[in-house]
Amino acid sequence: MGFRAIAAIVLLAAHAPGVRAAEITVQNDSVPGGGAGTPVATFLAGERVSAWLTTPVAGDLVAVQIDWRSQFGGAPSSIEMAITVHAVGVFPTPGATLATLTGPTLSDTGINEFRLFDPAMGTPLQIPLVAGQTIVVALEFLNTNSGNPFAPSVVSDGDGCQPGLNGVYPLPAAAWSDACPLGVVGDFVIRAVVDEAVPVPAAGAAARWLLAALLLGLGGAVGGRRFRRIDYAHGSPRATRHRRPPHGHRNR
Repeated sequence: MGFRAIAAIVLLAAHAPGVRAAEITVQNDSVPGGGAGTPVATFLAGERVSAWLTTPVAGDLVAVQIDWRSQFGGAPSSIEMAITVHAVGVFPTPGATLATLTGPTLSDTGINEFRLFDPAMGTPLQIPLVAGQTIVVALEFLNTNSGNPFAPSVVSDGDGCQPGLNGVYPLPAAAWSDACPLGVVGDFVIRAVVDEAVPVPAAGAAARWLLAALLLGLGGAVGGRRFRRIDYAHGSPRATRHRRPPHGHRNR
């Protein structure tokens, strides 16, 4: 491939904008990385909790995170009923179901992250979101933890429950409710991971033309057959083409 063709390809690549991905974690809670919240072991089998999460950026929802702990640690892993991602509804009732992971296994180790919503098929979670969009991530319990001080459960940050962001589906009421009036003292540590699509602008015109000039000049110098000289003798640039003399011949 000639240098001119290479220059053209590089110019096209430099002109085209690109996209850079960067994952961000969307959360309501204040638990720092590596920190520990307070287990909320007050739930019966069939009850649910939810976090209403609003993404500040556009991108794809690629994972959900749930902090799962027991008071003393070391509890066996627990298979719960389901994790469900919902569209926004009218608080505290979530909207339509967007994705469901049935039978998630949660470990008493802190943050549990789920990226495959069909582990058998290896299907990744991928839900397009726009900036400012709210989704609801809900966990349904299969195992009762209420009254058992050794049982693991979902965690809250324990520093104040923000109204309108945390939901509970208690039994026997079987209807969604704001968690704060029910005695939950913090925000649930239930989070969303969004793969943000960050536009990368195309290179500026000056940079593109400088690159082209360098590549074209390099083609002339390396090819050896021809090159261009810019002649300023008459006040304006003028390209003069010269050819290399045949081998063994010297200009006089």
